[in-house]
Amino acid sequence: HLLVLQKLIDKEAQDIPLKQDSFSLTPLALCVRYNQGECLDILLKRPTYRLDEHSELIGTLLHVAIQFGQFSMLKSLLNRPEVASLLDKTDAKGQSPIALACFIGNLEAV
Repeated sequence: HLLVLQKLIDKEAQDIPLKQDSFSLTPLALCVRYNQGECLDILLKRPTYRLDEHSELIGTLLHVAIQFGQFSMLKSLLNRPEVASLLDKTDAKGQSPIALACFIGNLEAV
């Protein structure tokens, strides 16, 4: 999948749609959900995709990493300066990423 994705990017193909899937996950959120850091990096080479994306329903990429227990991805995201602005963003339940981690008992994320 990485090779196909990279070829699409290299050939200046149209961006993979930002459309959310049936679970309200964007392509970047799917990368986080499935701990696909290399795919995330490939998509981020395109100006269409931004780490600071936010959905009223699912929240931020930090919310996704916490919700699905992707702690290595969470750590990787937190090391990126552009993610700092996401720490106070909330999901549909009004929870910040840290509040979500506490609520669902993911203490490793806290």
